Amino acid sequence: MLTLILGGIRSGKSRLATRLAGVAPAPVLFLATGQAMDDEMRQRIAEHRRHRPSNWLTAEAPLDPGEVAVPPGATVVLDSVDSLVANWLLAGAGAAEAERRAVDGVLAVAGAAAHCIAVSCEAGFAPVALSPLGRAFQDALGRANQALAARAERVHLCVAGIPVTIR
Repeated sequence: MLTLILGGIRSGKSRLATRLAGVAPAPVLFLATGQAMDDEMRQRIAEHRRHRPSNWLTAEAPLDPGEVAVPPGATVVLDSVDSLVANWLLAGAGAAEAERRAVDGVLAVAGAAAHCIAVSCEAGFAPVALSPLGRAFQDALGRANQALAARAERVHLCVAGIPVTIR
C-alpha cells in the first residue's frame, strides 16, 4: 500500500508520516533521501532524527531507495520524494529522468513494503523558480507527485501542521 503525504516546507508532513508509521506493526524502516551537504542541512537531518522512535531502522537512500532491503512486513517512511528529484538533478539527470527515477524508486519500495508512506513537498504552491535548474526541479517534482498520487491508495495534504485527507 502507498500513502503519499504532500505539503509545503515545515507544514507537518514528516510529523504526520511518523505518526502514521508509529501505529503500524513493527518493523518500521525510515528511508532518508536527504544529503547533508552543508551545516544547515545537517541540522535539519539531526532534528528529524530526534523526532523518530529509537527502535526504527534507518537507511540512507539519496538516489535509489529501491536498492534498500525492506524487512518482510515492514512499514517504510520514505522522506522525501523532493530530495530524490533534487539529488538526481544534481547528479546530472534531466528533469524527465529525475522524475522517472524518483517515481520508480518510490514504487519499488512500495512494492516491497507492507505499507510505504512517501513524503513530498507540493511544488505547485511555490512561485515559478527564477533559475532553469529551479524550474526543472519544480516541473519534475510536480509530475512525480502527480504520478505517485495517481497510484497511492491514500493522499494527505499538510497545511500549517493540519493534515487534510484528499483520498
